[in-house]
Amino acid sequence: DYGGDAIIVSDRLGRQPDGTTSSIESLPAIAEAAGDRLEVYMDSGFRRGMDVVKAPSLGARAVPMGRPVFWGLSYNGSDGVRDMLDTRSRSTLSRRLDMRGVTNVAQRR
Repeated sequence: DYGGDAIIVSDRLGRQPDGTTSSIESLPAIAEAAGDRLEVYMDSGFRRGMDVVKAPSLGARAVPMGRPVFWGLSYNGSDGVRDMLDTRSRSTLSRRLDMRGVTNVAQRR
């Protein structure tokens, strides 16, 4: 209604009171409500390939990888970021997808 193209689901650095629903638990309902009207991105401290596998299967279109990128950058500049993406995220992500029989990252559920 307000002209947005996307929504970012985030836990704002984990600052929820005890007993509230987590971002990942809320994601399926948010994705369903957004339908085809909005892109849904999940940004809640994901660090591993397995995390990146979970969010799309629950309705997210993409998962930003902020903090690990900064770790790679501080380690070795742009080469460190490339290394982090190549060795950590891609290999873990590929193994996790293979274990679930997913042959294409565009494949859902």
